Amino acid sequence: MASLGISRQHISVAMAPGNMDLLTVAKAKDAEKWQAFWKYFAKTWVKTDSVDCWNISAMDRERRTLVARTNNALEAYNRAFAEQFPAAHPGIKTFVHVAKLGSIRFVQQLRDVARGVQDPPAHISQVDYPRVPRSLR
Repeated sequence: MASLGISRQHISVAMAPGNMDLLTVAKAKDAEKWQAFWKYFAKTWVKTDSVDCWNISAMDRERRTLVARTNNALEAYNRAFAEQFPAAHPGIKTFVHVAKLGSIRFVQQLRDVARGVQDPPAHISQVDYPRVPRSLR
């Protein structure tokens, strides 16, 4: 890990008992693919939306109730999204308009849940996510 520029402090925390399950080992031959992925991820998610729109760590630290998302929830969203179109194959202008309105509503819902103004949608019972050590936050 030191050869990757990771500090000794972070290495010691990562290697402490109970923390190894938070690490993922990637093969060296896949480094170029991962680099392309992280470039895409930063451009798509980090630079376009605030982190609180997609990262649940802050809500997790505040002990807010988190709900696991499953394919069923995604299928329900896709069905509701499709129902907003007046025709089966809308024009690009209609598609963009409906998608933009849905995006605005979803981001507002995320912010309301994060602020405690709205309860998160209940799909299944609460899931306990692994805790990130404080020293790595």
